[in-house]
Amino acid sequence: MKIEEMITAAHQNALSKGFWDDMELVRDDQGDSLALSTEMAFVSQKLALIVTEVREFEEAAPEERLEELADIVIRVFDLCGFYGYSGDGMNFEVTERTVFWVLMVNPERELAIKLYRLLADTVRSHRVVEDGDAWLSFLDAVVLNVAAYAEAIFGYGKLVDAIEEKMHKNKNRSYKHGRHY
Repeated sequence: MKIEEMITAAHQNALSKGFWDDMELVRDDQGDSLALSTEMAFVSQKLALIVTEVREFEEAAPEERLEELADIVIRVFDLCGFYGYSGDGMNFEVTERTVFWVLMVNPERELAIKLYRLLADTVRSHRVVEDGDAWLSFLDAVVLNVAAYAEAIFGYGKLVDAIEEKMHKNKNRSYKHGRHY
């Protein structure tokens, strides 16, 4: 599956499972367009969910970390889908140098720190930029860092397999995955 297809599938699944329903209610109350501040509140909530996934990755047992990485990327892809970002230029290809760097440091902690910083930069950027395209590069960086870690620790192609497997699992889950928000 190509990244563009993953973005579309992740966002469509989130829509069908009700994760954007509250935004639709607000749109109905405010007319056709959302006020920028309301949109920012929803996007900030989605970014907070990505931070939650990073935290779950940190706390996961080694055999569960790949699935948590897939969750991070799926949430990023959902947000990209909301903005109509096709993922053009986004990829999972990392250099050998990046893989070597991951293996030389405490990879789990370093990845988490990098992701927290990137997500903080994403939030700051989104607050000052009305055009979503301007800050999507931060989300690209999140995906690339996750891919570098996954390739170094789990091997080439494992992240894509985990994302596809997790998306299939999510597709078969109940509305809002059975949670009451």
